[in-house]
Amino acid sequence: MKKIILTALMALSVLAASAQGQITTKKNKISDFTSKTLKVVLSGNTIDDLMFKEDVNAHWKISPFEYCTNSEFEALKTNPNYYFMMKVTGQFRKEKEPGLVMLTVVKGGPEAASGVASMLEVVTIPIASVQNPSGRDTNFMAAFLDILQEHILSSMESDWDGYGGLGNNNINLSKNRGPAIVLAREDICKLLDDRAVCELEDYNIKVLDAVDDVDDYMLKGTPETFVGFCVYPYGSPAGSWCYKMIIDASTHKLLFYKRHKITKGCPAGFLPEDTKRMKESRDVE
Repeated sequence: MKKIILTALMALSVLAASAQGQITTKKNKISDFTSKTLKVVLSGNTIDDLMFKEDVNAHWKISPFEYCTNSEFEALKTNPNYYFMMKVTGQFRKEKEPGLVMLTVVKGGPEAASGVASMLEVVTIPIASVQNPSGRDTNFMAAFLDILQEHILSSMESDWDGYGGLGNNNINLSKNRGPAIVLAREDICKLLDDRAVCELEDYNIKVLDAVDDVDDYMLKGTPETFVGFCVYPYGSPAGSWCYKMIIDASTHKLLFYKRHKITKGCPAGFLPEDTKRMKESRDVE
């Protein structure tokens, strides 16, 4: 989607809404979100849709919602009275093919006639690899939904949040210094050797070999525990992007959200600069 990449310059851009010079920003454009119906677009995969619906039914609170098929989306997408939430594939300029599945919320309108990429993007979060997905996104889906909702509400109040994106949450990690951070070993990049990984324990950062053990903290909503999650295209091809998150297991608050381009010298996973940030955010004696 062309609006995935946001820059500080874009955050300052506005559109003239009338000859009188009224300015319409993203905050204004989505001010009706909570009063409009959100159409949740299903994939057509029965099992995936059942699990997705279970999470949406349990966690979506900020607006009325209904489910629809892709065909119904195509018929309704130009209607500004609807917002839509769907899973889409994202492809960046230097990628040969779409590498990531994104959970996105967009607003209906006439521009949708040109495709989803032309619609007003409210918020988007990467959740899985297109090829050979790990399935971890299902364990984190409840958290993803809560993160989207919190961002939408804050974007309705502030254009800084609306245009700045999920990365504005990075400050939250240093504001919450007490809880342990739990990471999967496979989510830590190869630049950190075993010694560096072991040293993380001194900073109340636990590194577990089994991904399922990490995800259990999220599924159980373990209090006072922050859980790491990485998503990148299968095979981590150079030129693609790796997204890294740290989420509060009990409140689903997003505490850290950052991405980096994957290169030969900068592999997928949490980088040394990320673990340094984590260590600096911990309360240790």
